[in-house]
Amino acid sequence: IVGRARIDFHTMTELQAAGYGGKPRQVIPPRVWDSLTTTIADGTRIKDADSSSQAAIVGGAKVPFISMDELTHAGYADKPMQVIPGRVWDNLTTTITDGTRIAKAAATSEAAIVGRARIDFHTMTELQAAGYGGKPRQVIPPRVWDNLTTTIADGTYVKSPGSAAVWLINGGRRTPASQSTGVQVIPARVLDAIPLA
Repeated sequence: IVGRARIDFHTMTELQAAGYGGKPRQVIPPRVWDSLTTTIADGTRIKDADSSSQAAIVGGAKVPFISMDELTHAGYADKPMQVIPGRVWDNLTTTITDGTRIAKAAATSEAAIVGRARIDFHTMTELQAAGYGGKPRQVIPPRVWDNLTTTIADGTYVKSPGSAAVWLINGGRRTPASQSTGVQVIPARVLDAIPLA
C-alpha cells in the first residue's frame, strides 16, 4: 500500500527491489483486494526502485524532483519515502489534474490547473472566489511551475465567479456555450483576457 493505493508486484524481483522482501505477508479477502484503489494519493513521496529518482504525487500526477533541495523546498523532506517498481513509476502520468490547487515552492504564487493550464491567482480573494479556498495547497518546484503552459486546452468550459455565462475555449478563443457540468471557474481578469472567437 503506497499513498492508500494498492501497488501490484508482477515479480518477486519487483517486490524485493521495492524493499518488501523482508516484510510480513498479510493476506486479505479477494473482495477487499479488488475494492482497493490503484490511484496513489496526492502528497505522497515516492521513489523509483530502479533508480535514485524521487517525486511527489500532485493532482494525480508524478512531479519529479531533480535535487534534494527541490524536494525539501516543496515540503517533502519529512514525509516517508515509499518505493514503487520502475514499471509503475514509468507509467504514472505527469499531467496534473484539472481543479488542482498548486503553489510555487519558495514563493507566494498560487494557481489552479484548468484545461491542463496554470491559471495564476493574483490575490487570495481571486483564489477563494474561484472555489479553491478549501482545496489542499500542493507545492511544486519552481522549475515545474515555470514549465506549465498557461494556454487553456481546447474543449474546456469556463466561467467567471458570480456569473452564469459559460464559455467554450477553442484555439485560444472563447465562444458562448450552454453547459451545466464540467465548468471550471477562473478569475474574471483571466476570462476577459481571452479574446472572443
